[in-house]
Amino acid sequence: MKLRSCPHEQEVNTALRTGSWPEACGGELRAHVASCQECSDLVLISQILQKSRSDAASTAVLPPAGLLWWKAQLQRRNAALERMNQPVVLTGKIALGSTVGAAIALALLNAKDLSGWLHWIAQLPSSSAFRIDTLFDASTASMSWVPELLIVGVAAVALFGGLAVYLLTAKE
Repeated sequence: MKLRSCPHEQEVNTALRTGSWPEACGGELRAHVASCQECSDLVLISQILQKSRSDAASTAVLPPAGLLWWKAQLQRRNAALERMNQPVVLTGKIALGSTVGAAIALALLNAKDLSGWLHWIAQLPSSSAFRIDTLFDASTASMSWVPELLIVGVAAVALFGGLAVYLLTAKE
């Protein structure tokens, strides 16, 4: 850490920033830079950084204007599509939330019948709806499996419908 700086350092810095070094500077400032280590380091570092900056600017390759225009149009179109889809996504989220809320409310209202539901679900695999011989029996006595099959069908549609909704909204 240096405690004092060269009194001509500000002059040299200004000359370097304005681009007037060394042509437009007086002979005494050039002589000072030649004799002062701090000022000569400042000139050296500034010239190296300016050369590096000009080299980087000259080697920078810009893509063709048509490509930039196409990318800007694509970005604008994607933003418009996203803005158009926001109401649909919001509606789907509201529908999902209300369906879950209704299912919870229905479960809470029928909580006293929960043991009956669990017993019915436990008895479902052994019911006549899952036996192949009852499907081909045309007698009216064997038609008792129709309500159970209808319930299983509705449950399958609800399950696969929920899975389809989940997969369609999974991109978010």
